[in-house]
Amino acid sequence: MFSPGSGSFFRNEGKTPFVSKNSKRREGIRIRIKSIKAVQPKITIGVLGQSAGTGVTHLSIALANYAAKWLNAKTALIELEGRGALAALSAAKDGNEFFYEGVTYFPEVSVQDLGMIYSMGFEYLILDLGTDSRASRAELMRCNGKLIVGSLCPWRKAGYYDYMKRLQETTGYRDMFTFLALFEDKIEIKRCRRTLKAQVQSVPFIADPFHVKDREADFLHTLI
Repeated sequence: MFSPGSGSFFRNEGKTPFVSKNSKRREGIRIRIKSIKAVQPKITIGVLGQSAGTGVTHLSIALANYAAKWLNAKTALIELEGRGALAALSAAKDGNEFFYEGVTYFPEVSVQDLGMIYSMGFEYLILDLGTDSRASRAELMRCNGKLIVGSLCPWRKAGYYDYMKRLQETTGYRDMFTFLALFEDKIEIKRCRRTLKAQVQSVPFIADPFHVKDREADFLHTLI
């Protein structure tokens, strides 16, 4: 779909038989880190879906492009292992990292590799954590910004309310998370805020997450 260039920054030229994709990724990142000053990222933002189909990847891409183009920041989008959505954007189709319009994308990253990517000098790291699981929730808790996406439509509202309440009770914090609901009206958002005494926002329709428009940027700025 896109043509981000020649593919991975760190692809090995020689043949390495019987080496896993993650092993190649680790070795490539280690080589890259040697040539730059290892610093902690300025901000890490985790995006987690309460259930499948809530637009986590769409929102993650929009946040990454907002940080890169509107804030002029060195930005990476990391997809936690097991998702496979970002790999479809790479012309190389090899699952390795690629660069497109100011953002570095890391598809299918294992938890063990996150630390090395964190040391690569990015100012903003957006983590696409997919659907809630023990591993994805653990990574969310380590992020500066903790975004949870769900739906308040009639057939999903009860499940999302229950999820938000349980998460608050489990962690002991009400203000730690920003809960997001897709395309919801102001009345329902206000009702949810009163009930949960939590930060709840409606996610507007973002037509093209790679090219953020003015009104969309206003919303994304509240999350960054």
